[in-house]
Amino acid sequence: MLVAEVRVELIGAAEVRDCDHISLLFVTHEWQGQGVARKLLHHTLAITHRYISNVLVKLHKILNSTAYL
Repeated sequence: MLVAEVRVELIGAAEVRDCDHISLLFVTHEWQGQGVARKLLHHTLAITHRYISNVLVKLHKILNSTAYL
């Protein structure tokens, strides 16, 4: 699991499962639109590329994700 923090505040998270599945990508509302998710996605894709050569990205937006943090 990767996390994005500012000082001691958790502002985002990403999780890769089985080396080929990004199961979680989340950024708090206050930090959305500032490139945090892009950086987390970049790092998770780099992890998956270590193990597999072809990566398919499908986006699923969850509107009510406050329960995850």
